Amino acid sequence: MQGNSQRPFAYPGTPMKRISLTRKTILIIFLVCVCFAYFGPHYLLRLFQYLRHDNAVDDCIKEYLKRHEPAVSKGDAFIKTWSKDAAPAGNLDDPISFVGNGKLAFIVKPDSRLHIVYSTSPEGAAKSSTEDLGYFELPFKPVLKPEANLGDEALHSTHQVLNFREGILETLSCFKLPGTSGLIFLNHTVVAHRSRPNLFLQHTEAIYKGNKQDDIRIPMKHGEVNSNLWKENRSTGDFIMRSGSFKVSEKDHFTVSIASKISSNVLEIGSDGRGHVDAVHVVAHSSPRSSRILAKKDEATVQDLASRQAALVNDIPMENLLLEHKKSWEDILHTGLTISSSQDESGLPRPMQINETLYYVLSCSDSNLHNKDIPEEERRNMVQRLQTPEFCYHGHPTFHSLSLWKQVTSVQDAVQLQKHWALTLRKNQCKSLVSEGAEGILQAMLLSFGGFRFTESDLRLNMDPLVLHNDIAFHRLIYRNDTISIDIKQNEGEQSPVISVALEESPKIKLYACEAGCHKPVELGMRPQRLPVFVTDPVTAILYISHDREHLRDLRDTIHVKARIDHAQHMEGVRKKGLPMIFWVGIGSLVIFFHLFLMQLIYREWYSTANYSSGKSSKYTWYSTRERLHS
Repeated sequence: MQGNSQRPFAYPGTPMKRISLTRKTILIIFLVCVCFAYFGPHYLLRLFQYLRHDNAVDDCIKEYLKRHEPAVSKGDAFIKTWSKDAAPAGNLDDPISFVGNGKLAFIVKPDSRLHIVYSTSPEGAAKSSTEDLGYFELPFKPVLKPEANLGDEALHSTHQVLNFREGILETLSCFKLPGTSGLIFLNHTVVAHRSRPNLFLQHTEAIYKGNKQDDIRIPMKHGEVNSNLWKENRSTGDFIMRSGSFKVSEKDHFTVSIASKISSNVLEIGSDGRGHVDAVHVVAHSSPRSSRILAKKDEATVQDLASRQAALVNDIPMENLLLEHKKSWEDILHTGLTISSSQDESGLPRPMQINETLYYVLSCSDSNLHNKDIPEEERRNMVQRLQTPEFCYHGHPTFHSLSLWKQVTSVQDAVQLQKHWALTLRKNQCKSLVSEGAEGILQAMLLSFGGFRFTESDLRLNMDPLVLHNDIAFHRLIYRNDTISIDIKQNEGEQSPVISVALEESPKIKLYACEAGCHKPVELGMRPQRLPVFVTDPVTAILYISHDREHLRDLRDTIHVKARIDHAQHMEGVRKKGLPMIFWVGIGSLVIFFHLFLMQLIYREWYSTANYSSGKSSKYTWYSTRERLHS
């Protein structure tokens, strides 16, 4: 037993083999052990640190994402994660990281270039429609970003928040710099200023979370330019001026001047645990010229324009400029649309797709009303024109058109989408609204979605009854001097929707509304008036709003309605439409009899084959290929 206990283990019935190690094998094992002893603790420590900080990084980023949750829940903002290839990760249907103001356009990525959007109408022509847009890419990368490598922690904890209602894109990240014990939160905000269309802003803020002893300094990289294409001109205050002439197409040449200012080349986090760096770019360009020589003649004029704009914002704090931008976006979004699609929908765009489309179109539309260079008298005239559009919208509702609610993946897509919308609206009697810029285009888009129609005496809602099983709300539609909200919802306990109409503020003049057929007009106020949804024969509008009560009473006798049924009865009739029941019974019977006959043929073939193989005769006699070959 003692001898057996000292023998190495072997399976029963197998001969013992002596294990011999060559010098080469011993050397390899020795080197592996040395490498593990030298490098192993380092990588194990890195793994331990990564696992220890992973939850802390996630908690850090979640803390700052939480303030965006209300906007995301309403569809007013979208959150995207960042992948290691320096591009947002997610579905192809996710919105792009786009900011714009009708003059400048930019997709927020580390190596993206700034785009200029311009009118292609000849100089001196009548006021351009905003459908005539061109764009070109500048050889200028304006992104303000940390020059140091922040590592994988910064990448996997980075998110982008695109806020549709504020026109702001924020890039949020949490990470740990080597030599620090706590976490750093970084917020990079990018804005194409709404009321100062020549202004492109960036604000990078850092917050240190932890016990900090020494100041933290992060070098910042800013505004990559090709020195061969730009030449540096005189400085204006803290701004550095660059100019260049560029060929955009065979017939368009531009001179562009950019005045740039960066508050610091280093992001320094002080004793209070906070730090920030701001970058301001003022972009001015000439009108399109037929040759580069003619474009270069505009260089002095363009430089003066950039210098004047830079001087105006030189002493304005970044916080004030951002507040100006937010206020302008809020004013532009004077109206809005909310939709809650049902699962059995057939034709309505997704609610998020609607918000994205409105954002992209407005971002590529100039805001005449909020441009600070517009005189006050012209501004008042614009407001008056917005209140009384001329017969907009005359056409089929636009909710069914996929080409108007399509996905945007580039600056070119965004500009083309704006041009398509502007052309559609202009061709349907919305020329006056479209010519007023972003404010007018937004109102025209909402009118077209519901098939609203202005006439001399009323506003009519011509929405298709087939989509009214969705909850749809139109906010702050302008009618004369008042703003109206129209809410279409399913009536609780019933299958028919109802329309609620209310004024947003105390009425400046009395307004009235009536349902399809206009049997009984009611006066509108801030308290919602509920009106039933009827479908008429012939089909007429489902809602009328007017300042003239007598006009609505006259409609009852002049629209010549032959019949009127409620929405539930209409939908029941739609579902019953189709081929008669006897037709489907006949088709079903033919299918059943065909399958029974086919089964009988298969059974006879099988039975005949089985009898032939066994030598038995069959009472059935028919033509058989197998029997013919046998004979």
